[in-house]
Amino acid sequence: MESISDLIRELYVNNRNEDTLNLYKQYKNQYLQKSQMYRRICNENKIAIAVNIKKSWKIIHTETGRENRRTLMGAPSANNFNEFFTNMGINITEQITDALVTTDDFMRRVAVSHANSLFFRPVTEKEVSIK
Repeated sequence: MESISDLIRELYVNNRNEDTLNLYKQYKNQYLQKSQMYRRICNENKIAIAVNIKKSWKIIHTETGRENRRTLMGAPSANNFNEFFTNMGINITEQITDALVTTDDFMRRVAVSHANSLFFRPVTEKEVSIK
């Protein structure tokens, strides 16, 4: 046995005219309104009988399409953390663009004053030998 919606859709497909189109649209709108109303009532009942607030929020997020990312992706594992941190350097270096000026060009353009610089003299063998 076919449902009323199937019969009306079939009537519209077989007899495409304004009357069947309007009948189809009217029935479709009524169906959508009732469907939404019953879904809302069902969700309100689920929330009302939920034992704790976490279950209530889970129902709300599921119905609004805002499910927790952890439930969608699974809990992070040690391998996920390992992959993230081992690939971090590679990912960052891929985002760095080439410099417009080379270091040699930059050093030639910059006026260097040695008066405020600190230099270390090379370490000798005598300073580090144990006697």
